[in-house]
Amino acid sequence: MKAWTKGCLLHPKNPCPSAFLVSLLLVCANATPLPAEQACAEEKIGPLLDVLRDRDLQKADPTRVETTIREIGQMRCVEAIDDLVAHLTFRSSYGDDKGSLVRLRPVYTGTRYPATSAIAEMGKVALPTLVEVIETNDEDSLRSKNARFTVRAIIKEPAEIDKFFKEAAAKASTPEGRRRLLKALETAETDFRSD
Repeated sequence: MKAWTKGCLLHPKNPCPSAFLVSLLLVCANATPLPAEQACAEEKIGPLLDVLRDRDLQKADPTRVETTIREIGQMRCVEAIDDLVAHLTFRSSYGDDKGSLVRLRPVYTGTRYPATSAIAEMGKVALPTLVEVIETNDEDSLRSKNARFTVRAIIKEPAEIDKFFKEAAAKASTPEGRRRLLKALETAETDFRSD
């Protein structure tokens, strides 16, 4: 088997699914996002936002919606943050096929809910919008869990995350919002999940 795998990957006349998948993975991993100022021209972002704003497409063509979400994330178009936040609970079907032998990326919150990864691509500019989501949604809601996951994906360092949530809680507009933001300090384990 080892010899077959080696020959499969190296011999150009012997097509092999694994060689194709490895190549695809390398190409995708090295894709460079466009600079935001170049990518967010109205003629480029407008049609993508139209896809996100068409609620019927989530059921009729979820693959198109997912592809659009990922494309906007790669573009890092901050004008789309609110539209992406509206899709925090949009679930990808990737990984639902438990019998699949090959997966290009692991299934975790960022792959299951593509808007979380797309918003994380925007960086810290998305944090105020995510704080608002956490403040205004029950901490057990999927929307709040995905917003907390995205905050953690943007900030990364545990000490900085704790500091961020404490500062956000101090500025919360309501006591309930403050409680929810402080509760976020305790939810790291459940926010990084593979549902």
